[in-house]
Amino acid sequence: MPSPRSRFDITRPPGERLEEYVAKFAAKYDASDDVAGEARFIDAIADRSSVILDGGCGTGRTAAALTAAGHRVLGVDRSPRLIEVARQYFPDAQYEVRDLLEVDSASLIAAGLPALVDIVVLAGNVMPCLAEGTEREVLATLATVLAEGGRLVLGFRTDREYAVADLERHQRELGLREVHRFSDWQLGPWGEDSPWIVSIMAKQGDR
Repeated sequence: MPSPRSRFDITRPPGERLEEYVAKFAAKYDASDDVAGEARFIDAIADRSSVILDGGCGTGRTAAALTAAGHRVLGVDRSPRLIEVARQYFPDAQYEVRDLLEVDSASLIAAGLPALVDIVVLAGNVMPCLAEGTEREVLATLATVLAEGGRLVLGFRTDREYAVADLERHQRELGLREVHRFSDWQLGPWGEDSPWIVSIMAKQGDR
């Protein structure tokens, strides 16, 4: 079952915020702005030719940059509109309309990937934009498709509805071990007043 309407969906009249988001990134793409910061971070921690799931991929920038770096990447987002834009700007990358709660090994295989991935990345405030109350279930679902030694990497602003304390609680409940924590995608040191958190997690027992 897909999750209910997300926080992103319900904060404005239907479609208004979505089109603002599309316009924002389309302008960046048209201007050839650098939008690959998260992708560089992931590429730096990934083995060559890693299998990567870009969850909540939006208009596709992270999946596209990681594909160009030689990884096998699938970008998924529940919004057909965002996937349409991703395919328009980045035709060489692979995208699929899919709710994060519907990601499983069967869907990865159907997309031409292995049943398990090396890295799951949730960039761009995906966690705070999820439907309220589904965050733990999304993390649990995505952890099931991580290969042994795999990493789940996410980043979000710390002043949003989903707080750092929520993430820490869900990590404990799901048996996820935080390997590293930063204050941004440029490896900034973490502090309690950091405006962003970037967390690299592994399953308990993984190296």
